[in-house]
Amino acid sequence: KTKVAEFAWTVKNRARALGFQRAGLPCQLMGTGMAFPWPLIERAELASGHIVEDLKLGLDFARAGQAPLFCPEALVTSVFPTEAEGVRTQRMRWEHGHLGVILRDGPRLLLESLRTANPDLFALTIDMCVPPLALLTLLVLATCLLGMLLWAVTGNPLPWSAALIDPAILGLAVLMAWARFGRGILTFRHLAYAPIYALSKIPLYVKFLVRRQVEWVRSHRDLP
Repeated sequence: KTKVAEFAWTVKNRARALGFQRAGLPCQLMGTGMAFPWPLIERAELASGHIVEDLKLGLDFARAGQAPLFCPEALVTSVFPTEAEGVRTQRMRWEHGHLGVILRDGPRLLLESLRTANPDLFALTIDMCVPPLALLTLLVLATCLLGMLLWAVTGNPLPWSAALIDPAILGLAVLMAWARFGRGILTFRHLAYAPIYALSKIPLYVKFLVRRQVEWVRSHRDLP
């Protein structure tokens, strides 16, 4: 599971950020390896206690016309927690916080970016609104099941055929990302485990609906 999570993290924080950088677009703040001009950071709201404070800070900067930029030459490494409780608290904080920002701020920021003609804010908001990879996989699988159900009920295979486009695109994108960035992280056999990994996270998303985490909790890491 940790290897799959590490690959998903690499896709989010390197592959997507590198693609945005090559397209001349900004990137999200990633919680570490960040550098700020002092006149900018001294005006920032740092003591917000926000559950995903780095994501919020990057969006705040984009709103102010100072969107973050990705520097691929900079390298910062960190250790994923391996102790079960540390893994649980970290993933819950990341994913509950991300989903909360999507639902609460996504539509508002999209409208603001269009109203103020702010392409950097628009790009970061669109990027933010992409759900975590595991949830995206579950949503794609749910779309396929819905298409199959409609086929069974109506006898029309078109919904099922159309629904197959989503997993084909997602699968191709994941394979391309793995070939370019993931070979040193996990084997293809471990990559094939990803759908099962996504299913194992259903309780986390159910908990978001019934009792989401709203406070920042530090994850325990077992350092050597």
